[in-house]
Amino acid sequence: MLREKVIHKVPYSVLLIGLGKVGFQYDEAESVDAPVCLTHASAFFQDQRFKILAAIDPSHDVGVRFTGKYSLPTYASLAEEIKDAIKNIDVVVIATPTATHASVFEKISSLNPKVIIFEKPVTESLKALENIQSIREKALPNAHYLVNYFRSLSSAMGVLKQAIEQGFYGDLIQGQINYCRGFLNNGSHFFDLFLSLFDKARVSHVQMNQYHGGFGQSDLNIDAYIHLSSGLSVICTCFPEDAFFSGRLTLYMTQGILVIDERGHVLFSRAEQSPFGDDVPGLPQLIDEINFSQPFNGLLNYVAARLEKSEGSPINHLDRFSEILEVFFLLKNCVLKESREIEHVGH
Repeated sequence: MLREKVIHKVPYSVLLIGLGKVGFQYDEAESVDAPVCLTHASAFFQDQRFKILAAIDPSHDVGVRFTGKYSLPTYASLAEEIKDAIKNIDVVVIATPTATHASVFEKISSLNPKVIIFEKPVTESLKALENIQSIREKALPNAHYLVNYFRSLSSAMGVLKQAIEQGFYGDLIQGQINYCRGFLNNGSHFFDLFLSLFDKARVSHVQMNQYHGGFGQSDLNIDAYIHLSSGLSVICTCFPEDAFFSGRLTLYMTQGILVIDERGHVLFSRAEQSPFGDDVPGLPQLIDEINFSQPFNGLLNYVAARLEKSEGSPINHLDRFSEILEVFFLLKNCVLKESREIEHVGH
């Protein structure tokens, strides 16, 4: 479905729902103009393209602290009188506890936002994700739906995707994900990045190599193969929780090896028989955009670009997250059933 052409004017209005760690508290102690932006609140507040209209959080104490820092109103819930005051919102950020995402989304659908940003994971339940998708199709089919996997939203990854599609690195042979601190919590960042670079990839089945135990209440630390319907695979290797890095994605291509580290640096080792020289087309443009003192830069640039470009089909990253969540439950079933291999019945 094509979006109608609408003339947007900055600043774009923003509603923050959820003032937890990533919503507000990670950099709460910093000044409002500090160069460190580790939360949705500070990132949107400092970016002149956006204007936060209000925040919602059930904690009175947190609300008082947020208002004290940013001089912006906070509310305990999304009551009808609040909805009337913030109609025609451009961006809604849902950064509440994961289990509440579906119910919060249902409540904000009447606000008719143009962009909805979910903190990851969107849900920990396939049924809850189906409910979100159902509401999306019925109430807000023309909105953009983003999941805050900030590496995938980096413009540098857009350049890399284009270079891959143009054949600068040859064909994919195999992918490899190294991660720690949970597949859904952390490893999914790099699987989402893989799916964004190879958007036609589909999972056929998974194969468990070794289970290292749980992470938190519901996540997994697991070594596994994610097999694709193309016959290729992605190897997932979990490192100890105190590992010195968050993770990386390695792509073994016919013309060499691409390594994308946790900060978004892209390294390319050229195969001897590669027809290209050391200066691979597109690679010089892949700068270190992911500044970990301001990890939301890529997200905000992506949101602004979607709002400025009002024509074309809406973006829906929920479909990619659905693939991630289905893989997670396949891996979980491997552990529960003590089975080495389980097929993805959806494909």
